[in-house]
Amino acid sequence: MYFNGIPFLTTVSQDIGFLTAEFLINRSAAQLSNSLTKDLQCYARGGFVVRVIMMDNEFAPLSDLLLVVEIDTTAAGEHVGLIECQHRTIKGRARGIVSELRYSYFPTQLIIHHMMSSCG
Repeated sequence: MYFNGIPFLTTVSQDIGFLTAEFLINRSAAQLSNSLTKDLQCYARGGFVVRVIMMDNEFAPLSDLLLVVEIDTTAAGEHVGLIECQHRTIKGRARGIVSELRYSYFPTQLIIHHMMSSCG
């Protein structure tokens, strides 16, 4: 997901609705794999076992890097509906708060912290 041109990796659990967001320095396969591994560890700390991850076709190269879970990618041009709905919600919350501020320029660090708070 992008907000103001800044990339974020967002995840949502299908059953419990747990939402995570992480700022991405770059969108390389190694960076995405590290971020998803952190998210899997977060679920494991809560006692949840992640067996399948549903992703867009953009994340297909991660199947070689994440061997502990099954990766289910969508067809070309399709999206995972649950996370797309969450993206709209997060962006709507963020735009609502940004519109209340009187500034027209926002530093990257402010946007990152703002997006993290909009996910909760």
